[in-house]
Amino acid sequence: MPYDINDLVKTIKTHKTCIVIGKNDTGKSTLIKKVSESVSISVIDSDIGQSDIGPPSVVSLGERDNDKYSMIDGYFCGSTSPSGHLLQMVTGVAKMMRKVRDLPVMINTTGLATGSYGIALKTEKINAVMPDLLIALEYDNELKYLDSYKRIGIKVLRYPVSNETRQKTRSERAYLRQRAFREHFKGYSLSEHYFKDISFQRTILNNGTIVDRSYITVNKDKIIHAEKNDTDALVIAEEKIENIAALKKSLEVRSLNIYHPDDFAGLIIGLIGTSGEFLGLGLIKDIDIINKKISIYSSTDKFVIAQFGTHKLNLNNFKDKGTLKPERY
Repeated sequence: MPYDINDLVKTIKTHKTCIVIGKNDTGKSTLIKKVSESVSISVIDSDIGQSDIGPPSVVSLGERDNDKYSMIDGYFCGSTSPSGHLLQMVTGVAKMMRKVRDLPVMINTTGLATGSYGIALKTEKINAVMPDLLIALEYDNELKYLDSYKRIGIKVLRYPVSNETRQKTRSERAYLRQRAFREHFKGYSLSEHYFKDISFQRTILNNGTIVDRSYITVNKDKIIHAEKNDTDALVIAEEKIENIAALKKSLEVRSLNIYHPDDFAGLIIGLIGTSGEFLGLGLIKDIDIINKKISIYSSTDKFVIAQFGTHKLNLNNFKDKGTLKPERY
């Protein structure tokens, strides 16, 4: 054990906010669990790929409920990977911090802790939260950049990774995510919603100006739907679009995002209630763009906002199915 748990508990008790940082499988969750066995803490779980509290893809706030931690709120990040979702990660942790009722709070993080993206994510997360304690679990001085925070009064503890820590394989990680998603969607049902009755976030769909097909001068017969904002357009097409430059000119946009109608099947979405609260995840079964209707598997139909993500699941077994990636031009 690279740290004395009794000393660590004493340190946690004298601080308000602690962020635990380390690469994958360095013992971050184990450290937080050991502390929570000795002192009552709130936990923000922002390890969106290997969540201990709440489902994957969500930054979750947990509080002790008897001898276990239960999720009391969350923020949907859109994926099980922080790559491409750094802004949502930082926003999620900052928002959950505003919901914390009992201090101290410990924040678990993803394994993206090194390299340019990892350093950017952890640095901005620290800057957004301004904890008074950082705990780093490292192999070989790779988290030295955290020492800069000592200069502004933040206590930084750096420990070597325990020899007892075991690295999970990629397949093990995938299986754990699948199991967590299956548990979250247990008892889900299918509901249908007209576009006019809910709002979409993080997508141009249902948020832009619908383009009358009569104004489209090329590929008109292949395009089911076209919608644009000031500079970007979303196009749903049944067949491959030819002459992209001419289509962009016709739509008068700089950026073009082309989808096939089936691309949205299995997409994870975040469901938001009337007070802005996170209600849970949904899975898109299909989008009927002609009738402006969306079919969603979820445990609730009492939502008013659907936040689009990028991560997709197989609707039959909840295995990872890749990423929603339009053809971008």
